Amino acid sequence: MKDTETASRRRVLRTGALTGALALSGCLGSITGTRGTAARQIPLATTAPDAWPRNGYDVQNTGQNRTATPPRSSPTTAWSVPVSGTVSSVAVGPTLVYASSDEETRAITRAGTGEWRADVGGALTYVEGRLYVSTDRGVIALDATTGEEIWRATDAERSAAQVIEAAGTVYVAGHEHVVGLHADTGARRWQLETARHPALVADDERVVIVTRDRIQSLVPGAQTDALLEEPAPQTRQTMSPGWHPEVVSATLVGNTVFAAKYGSRTGNTPGMVRCYDLTFADEEWLTQFSWDGLGVISVTDDRVYATPYRATTDPPDGSLVVLDRASGEVQWRYDGAMLGRPVIGGDVVVTGGADPGSPTVCLSSDSQATADCSDGRNPATSGVLHAFDTTTGERLWTRSPGGSFGGYPVALVGDTVYYGDSTGIHSLQ
Repeated sequence: MKDTETASRRRVLRTGALTGALALSGCLGSITGTRGTAARQIPLATTAPDAWPRNGYDVQNTGQNRTATPPRSSPTTAWSVPVSGTVSSVAVGPTLVYASSDEETRAITRAGTGEWRADVGGALTYVEGRLYVSTDRGVIALDATTGEEIWRATDAERSAAQVIEAAGTVYVAGHEHVVGLHADTGARRWQLETARHPALVADDERVVIVTRDRIQSLVPGAQTDALLEEPAPQTRQTMSPGWHPEVVSATLVGNTVFAAKYGSRTGNTPGMVRCYDLTFADEEWLTQFSWDGLGVISVTDDRVYATPYRATTDPPDGSLVVLDRASGEVQWRYDGAMLGRPVIGGDVVVTGGADPGSPTVCLSSDSQATADCSDGRNPATSGVLHAFDTTTGERLWTRSPGGSFGGYPVALVGDTVYYGDSTGIHSLQ
């Protein structure tokens, strides 16, 4: 695969538009000290309501902050802080807001004043005083307050973006594997081989790996320290639903997995959302779309929010389609440049994308050699960001941000909307 194609897929993952398309290779480097219990022990706890720790909000990847109350009428810009490069990931901790591009990561106070910057960029994950930055060469752990580096796990190959920390282990999803890193040192403890582009989700009892051919549940943090045994996690459950083709993203709610899946142009298969019951190992429903592309989904108590698109036009056609969570039936839809992840706060859903055109729209295929992915070296120059009423689909307000790589990284905390574009990180109220 060409380097420009890989760069394109990486940027799309960070914005949350097309998570499963990230094409990466290699595995994380090993450091001494892989055995032994980590002193840092963070449970898979419920995400604090006054934060937005990752692109998908919580480890379940729901994309919903129940306590957020984003504006229902046209918001004003409270502040804007410039960031070098195009912002592709935004996270919000208890006191600081974090924005990252391919070039740097910046920490800003809630009032909009700069705190620190680091010369590394990538997908961001905030966990209990630590900020994980997933670069194209590995994972770097930073002190979330000062920006100082704690450890890094890198090698000569490209690494992954999804990170979950649980009970002394940092789980990282790679191209065809999931690795477990020691939370204290970043040392690689184990590696599980998977199908391409594994999606990583969790709840307070398990870590779940979802791929095109299986769903695997792991006991969080579990490993064996015996001298002659492998320090691998304990597998609780493995199922093979027979899915095809690639998984874009997955959401875990109770015993149900919601999976967004790419269509295949060569296989004449449309993009789709599938609902799978883990208790009965059975599919509850499947909703297909008329277009091949499908962005990252979000899931609430009663709805599933999806952004299918058609990449064969310029600009690409895109829609926000809202499904009934129990049946998969369409409740309402909005057509127009919807390439980014829908995020939900209270009774408002916010999403958008690059317009006109997006150089980073990728379609899945059965072969990496024939993957259809455009150049992706430059972001689109402008885009749209919409807010809708979650029940009626009424469009509440629209913004016209700067450039992006397909979709805008958005975080909803309190009454504030944080988003990133080619000019920096912005706060709307």
